[in-house]
Amino acid sequence: MSTAIGILVGGGLLFYAILSQGGIGLFYDPGSVMIVGGGTLAAILISFPLQRVVGVFKILKNVFGREI
Repeated sequence: MSTAIGILVGGGLLFYAILSQGGIGLFYDPGSVMIVGGGTLAAILISFPLQRVVGVFKILKNVFGREI
């Protein structure tokens, strides 16, 4: 539960900061997003076997899924 609250609060604060400074246009640069996102993905794929990277989705399902 605290994970979800932390993500929502962090996302809300980020959203508020962007809007209070004049909108998304000042913060969004497609080239920068591709460099950061692509670099992060490449670093993850270099550092870990593909099976472990794909296994993260099972972990996310456990973290955000409902307990029965």
